[in-house]
Amino acid sequence: MPSPIFLLALGPLSVIIFLLLEQSRKTPKKTPFKRLRVFLVIALLGLAVTTYANSHLLIPLVSIFSPFEIMSVSSIGIPLYLNMILSFLLIDLCQYWVHRLHHKIPFLWRLHRLHHSDKDVDALTTFLHHPIEYLTTFLISIILFILFDIPMIVLVLYSIIFSMHAAFSHTTLKINRQLERYLGYVIVTPSIHRVHHALAFKESNSNFGQVFSFWDRLFASYIKPSTTKKALVFGISKEQGPVALSIKSLLINPTRN
Repeated sequence: MPSPIFLLALGPLSVIIFLLLEQSRKTPKKTPFKRLRVFLVIALLGLAVTTYANSHLLIPLVSIFSPFEIMSVSSIGIPLYLNMILSFLLIDLCQYWVHRLHHKIPFLWRLHRLHHSDKDVDALTTFLHHPIEYLTTFLISIILFILFDIPMIVLVLYSIIFSMHAAFSHTTLKINRQLERYLGYVIVTPSIHRVHHALAFKESNSNFGQVFSFWDRLFASYIKPSTTKKALVFGISKEQGPVALSIKSLLINPTRN
């Protein structure tokens, strides 16, 4: 049985593996060391916030919100494997809406927009989330999971798969077009997620899916990746983005405009 530390490391390890593969094919352009260092520090701060939230907020949240439980998915009288599939889908549906809320609610967008400020979307972009966004995502998600009594084992499994998939969805590695098209009917592929990182509002306000792509089709937020060779322009407006590639500038970005 793999150790918990190894399981937690699978997400960051996936980012590193995809990044190394990308770097081996970026000729002559390489990821600057400063970008790598700054993004890594931001990711470590996010990890610290997440660790603190899990250690100090989880039990109080359970105590507060468990009396308001809407339904107990854990107690549904179906075979275990079906329960795990249902729970996994419900978690991903919740994450779709948590992501969408971070685009819709101004305060949450101020936090989330840091992730969209990266103009060179690749595996390393996975690390670029404001530390406080980890906290808001944790709070909203955990409250939803408590209200639906999602089995803890499935939450752990989802977090591992999601963290590994996040690196995949941001990668610049080329995938067979036909294979990616078929995969895109079920999961979020790099081309689908890259549309979400576009500078144009219509594109960035679409494709909110985290692991599965069919939620966007179901809730009319899906935009099909372009089949033309026209390159997408990534990022956000100059007024909303960080003024410099520095840890301080990234951390204070939510206070701009």
